[in-house]
Amino acid sequence: MDEQNDNKLRHSLPFSKTLLAILILLTAGFGAALLRTTLAQTGPSGQIPSDNPSKGLVYTGLRKGPANGKCKSLYELPQNNPTESLTCTHGPDPAPPGVDVTKPRSEAQLRAGVSADTTPPTGTVITAGNGSILCDGDGVSGNRVQAIYAVASDKTDRYATIAPMIQTWAAEVDGVFFDSAAKTGGVRHVRWVTDPSCNLVVAHVVLPPTADDSFNSEKSALIGLGYNLTTRKYLVWTDANILCGIANLSVDTNPAQTNSNNGGNTSVLFARVDQGCWGLGTGPGSHMSEAHELSHLLGAVQPAAPHGTPGGHCTDESDTMCYDDGTLKTGQVLTFPCDNTQEHLLDCNDDDYFNTSPAAGSYLANNWDISNNSFLISSSSGPPKVGDINGDGQVNIFDLSVLASNYGSNSATAAQGDLNGDLRVNIFDLSILAAHWGT
Repeated sequence: MDEQNDNKLRHSLPFSKTLLAILILLTAGFGAALLRTTLAQTGPSGQIPSDNPSKGLVYTGLRKGPANGKCKSLYELPQNNPTESLTCTHGPDPAPPGVDVTKPRSEAQLRAGVSADTTPPTGTVITAGNGSILCDGDGVSGNRVQAIYAVASDKTDRYATIAPMIQTWAAEVDGVFFDSAAKTGGVRHVRWVTDPSCNLVVAHVVLPPTADDSFNSEKSALIGLGYNLTTRKYLVWTDANILCGIANLSVDTNPAQTNSNNGGNTSVLFARVDQGCWGLGTGPGSHMSEAHELSHLLGAVQPAAPHGTPGGHCTDESDTMCYDDGTLKTGQVLTFPCDNTQEHLLDCNDDDYFNTSPAAGSYLANNWDISNNSFLISSSSGPPKVGDINGDGQVNIFDLSVLASNYGSNSATAAQGDLNGDLRVNIFDLSILAAHWGT
């Protein structure tokens, strides 16, 4: 029984009749499969799970909406005031094995990239690996990722010592996207907010005392403090010990730049990582929570992806975004086509959410691919441009030639001139091209 039918059954029968129906299924030989499905659905496709604080699985402020609503199989983040809009989330992600997020980490442990239960080796410091903070334009214009250090007013404010670490962790996150793009012959960097000297800007935010109690309350507090731009994706390092990581994620497979995960959203979107998971996962066989949550913000993983789960993750390991999130579809199991040396990278086999050159006709050629997100930089010249069909960084006669050769097609991709994501190449795409001509 799939998730949609299961939900219809529970809503259409009184509780006693539902129990009777399950008993009948059990006697018919289908009950074991149904029971396994019900027990496995502890995430968005079922009821709100019980909290597991040590793993950072705290569901305060989340609710389930209708299956055909905005968030579909994900959780809803309710509006806390009239200026906000309803947003969606995959829910809290668990801490890595051996990490208890409720235990505070010292600055020495943070600097060494070890958990609260580990004595940091003398002299160990975090490094940025292959990552960097790339300079792009004036550092503030256009769509960008804003790094934030946030702490509640009743906690110790460690901005002065943590901000330099965040600069290094942000460079590590960049390295994840750079190395992942290289798998398919591309280049991607995170388009951060930077100062005129190309240094990462880490905003310093002091929250009201209870604002860090949940993702939703912190989101509302940040919006109230002026972090309310739709041209920003806010990646927040929260100095708290409640969650590991969580982020907004929109269910939208539209491949065009109007995708709601790409700034085509009127909502303000955030990701949060608490100090128990800061900077972990830079070694072999592990992944960074910051890279995981930022990938969610960019639109990974759509439940409709070939290996996508209803909870916004994937099943083909090893991979930054894939794990059993408790929402596996009937018959879905974890597979391991990529070894654990790729755990820190995006998209094992490059077929679910990140591929800089997807094959024509493939899922990512026709659906949302976060490598096309304008909050990323595809080269030193800037993010992908609207209208740049051939990917040469300019909108010119060569793009018009591609569009013209596919004009009238009813099954086109963005690379063939479909600029508005309706799978057609027509006058609407031509008008978009004209509007961005010469950029």
